[in-house]
Amino acid sequence: MKTTAELSGLIGRQVLIGFENRSRDKVERFSVPMEIKDAKGAYGQTYIKVKPVGGSGEGWVHENRIVPE
Repeated sequence: MKTTAELSGLIGRQVLIGFENRSRDKVERFSVPMEIKDAKGAYGQTYIKVKPVGGSGEGWVHENRIVPE
């Protein structure tokens, strides 16, 4: 799990968050640019609260959803 300093360093960054849509015969993947609004650790895992750059709403996702640059 990340330290408090590492978690606070994530806030304000723009990242791509990956999404996956699975159907019976194919997998569709896409990424959405988002801004990290908050970060927390729970049960040894890191979660980030994200908000789309162009859109509305926000939600918590696991940090492994960040698409590497």
